Amino acid sequence: MREADLSLFTEETLTQGWNRARIYEQQMRLAVARADERVAQGEKPQPIAKIGFLVHRRTCAMHFMTTWQHLPKDSFDIVLFDDGYEPDLFEFIAELGLSVAFCEDLANGLFQYVSGISHRDLPVCKRQGYSMVGDLTRLLSYGFSKSRACPFNDTAAQFIVQGDEQVAQYRGDYPDTPQLVAGYARLDGLAACQADKEAIKAKYRLDPAKPVVVWMPTHSGPLTGAITLYSRALMAMTPHINILLKPHPESFHEPPDCHYLRALVEDGNLRVIRDPDDEAEIFAIADIVLTDLGGTLFGAIYAGNDVVVTDVGRPDEISALEREIWPHTPILTPDTIGELVRLASDPGAFAAQRPVMDSLRQRLFAAGTEGQGGRLIAEMLQRRFAAAMGR
Repeated sequence: MREADLSLFTEETLTQGWNRARIYEQQMRLAVARADERVAQGEKPQPIAKIGFLVHRRTCAMHFMTTWQHLPKDSFDIVLFDDGYEPDLFEFIAELGLSVAFCEDLANGLFQYVSGISHRDLPVCKRQGYSMVGDLTRLLSYGFSKSRACPFNDTAAQFIVQGDEQVAQYRGDYPDTPQLVAGYARLDGLAACQADKEAIKAKYRLDPAKPVVVWMPTHSGPLTGAITLYSRALMAMTPHINILLKPHPESFHEPPDCHYLRALVEDGNLRVIRDPDDEAEIFAIADIVLTDLGGTLFGAIYAGNDVVVTDVGRPDEISALEREIWPHTPILTPDTIGELVRLASDPGAFAAQRPVMDSLRQRLFAAGTEGQGGRLIAEMLQRRFAAAMGR
């Protein structure tokens, strides 16, 4: 587990990191364009006999970590696209002892992984021209799979879905693409963490006598988001409740969020977490998950957490799923955020929400896959790799 510290908020990470991101993206796109030309002229990509995990951001890595645990380390590479927004992303992967490759280097060398996996729409996976992966698997995580028929999905030879709802959705648009139902692999460790709550709370230095609010605000970019609107008020609540803040990774490096995060880290009363040892830990110890827009809601549904929403004033970004839950959910504003202390000590406040969340869990995530998703994905990737290699 890594807590945030002031080294994340240096001039290099906040300003030079952005410049590196822009430069690297330009270089990457140029390299891919040159590779397209070489393929058009008849040159064949050189195969890499490994599985390539295309990791666009740290959030992508979170989806794959439980799968990496079930694969031999020499059987796959982590393909990084840039380190501008998250300057320590390379170090994060390297600390896991995993092999890293960079998109620009691969395109310049006209290399192609025999098989690979991604969960985002990326410019290096396509049918025409140069593609960095031959046999591509697409992880269809909720939140980034709302538009089912899209060019990136067209390139996939295999889908990974989380439950019956996604099976039905994608079967209509892609009847010939096989699907692996793997549940929510990202939180495979949930049951073990729930059984070890007190030890996890001690590791995070939380007061065992106070309720635990896990605050997971989404990335707001240059817009005014939850960190800007609510951090000062929440900091004042720490005498009454434990608050564990797990920001979106990009919030550490982009204003205005980064400036407020620096103030929270300097204050020290509100725990700011950069990387948990296992994401399942923070859902397991949460009495309340505090969130706004974005993918945190899926983890809370899966883990059975009570949810409180902070209003960030962007109604046009509310998803269909959020509209389904919010009528049964406490929604706090900057004027009413003080209610959080009372809610954290009042289990009855969530009586209307819990049956809705239970129903959604059954609908969204396949039963019988709990704790098995990473293994199921790893075994499928190994089978596809062997088939692509003609074994």
